[in-house]
Amino acid sequence: MSFTLPDLPYAHDALADLGMSKETLEYHHDLHHKAYVDNGNKLISGTEWEGKSVEDIITGTYQS
Repeated sequence: MSFTLPDLPYAHDALADLGMSKETLEYHHDLHHKAYVDNGNKLISGTEWEGKSVEDIITGTYQS
């Protein structure tokens, strides 16, 4: 199992009335968040954690 970037449950411009522009949301979700997911997948690739759930990784590495 590799981790995937979830689709937003709303349009990129849905938060404009609250002060977050479409461009800002695209930047944070489509670039920053995607980079975190991609890098997480790279870090676990070829390790005992590859194919595990995020919950298993967190509990399995806690205080180790």
